[in-house]
Amino acid sequence: MMNPKSESKSRDWLKRFIRKNLGLVMTIILLLWMIFASDSLRTVFFRPGNLLSVLRQLSIYMLVSCGLTFVVISGGIDISVGSILSFSGMAAAAVGLRALPVEIGLLLGAFAGLAVGLLNGMIISLAAIPPFIVTLATFSIFRGAAYLISNGATIRVGAENWNRLGTGTFCGLPLSFLLALIVYVPSWLLLNKSKFGKDIYSIGENPQAADFSGIPVARIRRIAYLLSGLTAGIAGAVSASRLNSGVPSAGYDYEIDALAAIIIGGASMRGGVGRLGGTVLGCVIITVLSNAMNILGINSYWRFVIKGVIILVGVSIEYYRYRKETGHKS
Repeated sequence: MMNPKSESKSRDWLKRFIRKNLGLVMTIILLLWMIFASDSLRTVFFRPGNLLSVLRQLSIYMLVSCGLTFVVISGGIDISVGSILSFSGMAAAAVGLRALPVEIGLLLGAFAGLAVGLLNGMIISLAAIPPFIVTLATFSIFRGAAYLISNGATIRVGAENWNRLGTGTFCGLPLSFLLALIVYVPSWLLLNKSKFGKDIYSIGENPQAADFSGIPVARIRRIAYLLSGLTAGIAGAVSASRLNSGVPSAGYDYEIDALAAIIIGGASMRGGVGRLGGTVLGCVIITVLSNAMNILGINSYWRFVIKGVIILVGVSIEYYRYRKETGHKS
């Protein structure tokens, strides 16, 4: 039997967890209600084919949000990740047109994303232009570049087995999901077990104090945006492989999905707070929510509304908690 002190500690821990992750808890409750309140949804959702589809979509969200988490924790924002995905996917598909293997397409997609991320980081850190303005500009530039590459048409890839990265499996798991895990493991180690990770949190909490303490703020921020571009570029190549083509409209709204997942996972848009494990859980929730709405036949436009509400509620809860902890009135 649990003694009173242990029981009290357990209750206190649960209260603190719910207070810090209220948005996450509310979203999980909504999802569980949706899944178990509908027999048809439950039956279709747990079919092996549907679960594979969920994992494949989850891998895209995980890749896009992985590098973006570093940016958000550092106190920045990158709304160009959806356009980077589209641009990188078109670049990767162009490789497939030349009958080159998908591995080359993956490398080119990653390089394209890396280049855009480096461009974002250089402008933000050197020109001291607000991240929102810079990434809004590159969002438009590289979305347009994706259309210019193919003159607005879809690039159909005819190379043999080019879609195996996006649709293939290994030991019953999608290759794209395994690739996302391969990206996430070193990213988690980098964020949680390295000086770079500590510097990211320090900059997000107080960039001036971090600068005074000798942390190279500009260089750390450049690396954060570089990582954001890199993982979005990998996601673009995976998406192109899954579709077996380059689609200029791919990645549409992915920046909203990624930000929603990161906020659900407990990150603060002010910076200094967040974790990759929470981001993964947020990606799972966004993926399952979208899949459940598709199965139920809910108008796809409602997804925009729901994701917007999730972001608004998550930011409001975090802002209220911040005001309560610091005593700020505005």
